[in-house]
Amino acid sequence: MAFRRHLEETRQVLYHYFEDDDSFEKEVDRHLRAYAKNELPKADLEPGVLVLLLEALNEVRKAKNIALQKTEEAKRAHDSEKAVLQRIEEMQLVAAEDLQETALKYAKKIAAGPTFANGITKNQLNYEWNMSLDQAIEAEAQAQAICMQTKDFERAYHAFVSKEKPVFKGD
Repeated sequence: MAFRRHLEETRQVLYHYFEDDDSFEKEVDRHLRAYAKNELPKADLEPGVLVLLLEALNEVRKAKNIALQKTEEAKRAHDSEKAVLQRIEEMQLVAAEDLQETALKYAKKIAAGPTFANGITKNQLNYEWNMSLDQAIEAEAQAQAICMQTKDFERAYHAFVSKEKPVFKGD
C-alpha cells in the first residue's frame, strides 16, 4: 500500500506495454526493488499535469475530430428534420384550406350515387359492430335483398351490362 500511496502522492504513473508475462514480471520486480531501496525517481512534474505519449495524443485528436464531425452530422440531421416538419405543417395547412372543396367533391359524388343503398349501408355500419359474424352476414344478405328491389338497382344493372355510367334517382 505504501508503494501505491507513493505513486498517488507523486502522481507519477508510468504506462508501458509489455511483450510477454516475463518482461512484465521483470519490470515490476525492478520497480519494487527500487522502491524498497528508496531509489525511485522523484516526480518532476507538477501535480495535475498529465503526460501523454504522442500516439495517445494523436488518438485523442482523432477522437475529437470524429466527435466534431458527428456533431455536425447531428446538426444537419436536426435541420433536415425541422425542414421536413415545417413542410408537413405547410401541407396540413394547405389540406385544411382545401378541406371544404374536397368535402364538397365527395359529398356530390355520394349524392349522385345510389342514395337508398348508401343509407342502408350506413345503417348496417351502425348496427353490425355489435353483432356476431353470423348475424352480420345475415343482416348484409337481407340488406342486399332489399336494395335489389329498387329501381336504382335495376338501372345500375342495365348500365353495368351495357358498360355505361349508371344514373341514380334514389328510388
